[in-house]
Amino acid sequence: MLAGAKGRALVSKMPRARMVLESDAPFARVKTDPIHPWDLESAAVTLAAIWDIPARAARTQLEQNDRELSSSLGDENREQGPP
Repeated sequence: MLAGAKGRALVSKMPRARMVLESDAPFARVKTDPIHPWDLESAAVTLAAIWDIPARAARTQLEQNDRELSSSLGDENREQGPP
């Protein structure tokens, strides 16, 4: 999504606090190479450029978003209890 101008334009309109990354690994590819989860760093750098912030600030935002999403999923599962 970040490779093309249209995708970057869409991302620039999304709320930063709702952005989480996923790789579609091992099915997604860049050119002919499969994407790996550790390749998400390049996405964070691209987001930093789109958001016009330092790369470290983008990584911090994404890490916070991941924690909040994980926490909300964990809370939801605890409330439901065992099947």
